[in-house]
Amino acid sequence: MKKSELREMIREEILKETNSINTAQEMIPYIEKTIKKYFPKSLYKIEFEHGLEYYIAISFAVGNKGDFPSGMPINDICYVTSLVQSFNKDGTILGDKLEYDADRIKSILLKPKEGSHLAFDRAKTKARSKKGTSEQILKQIDNNFKNLLQTLRNNKDNFAKSHQYVNKYI
Repeated sequence: MKKSELREMIREEILKETNSINTAQEMIPYIEKTIKKYFPKSLYKIEFEHGLEYYIAISFAVGNKGDFPSGMPINDICYVTSLVQSFNKDGTILGDKLEYDADRIKSILLKPKEGSHLAFDRAKTKARSKKGTSEQILKQIDNNFKNLLQTLRNNKDNFAKSHQYVNKYI
């Protein structure tokens, strides 16, 4: 069985199971499965947190701590932080819709083009934010990580020297 067929089977299985998700604690394992499906060896952290409101915080980097420039995940080619918002204190969904903010997954860093005075160039990942049910949010997270993997593969020849480690994970 091809990797793409296996990923599609896992995706369908996850979507079948997500119909009854009502809390943040129930969503977190599905988000983990999605990340592991596309980036099984990469660094990630998913937590239910609170600031001004309650949310699921997703932090992700392609690779592991020893790979990053200066050993810091924030120096990764596409360090991702995104939020799933609109939860009550106990983790139940507030109202009828969740919000998924995908702002930090929308592009990756590449080496600059010849003649550019910039430190890095960027490639867009086709990531989208979403408002909707837990099933719709999980489907969007899946699509965003799928698009991220495809963008990395399409641009593997344009990584800066300090980001060549990414090739091990894609």
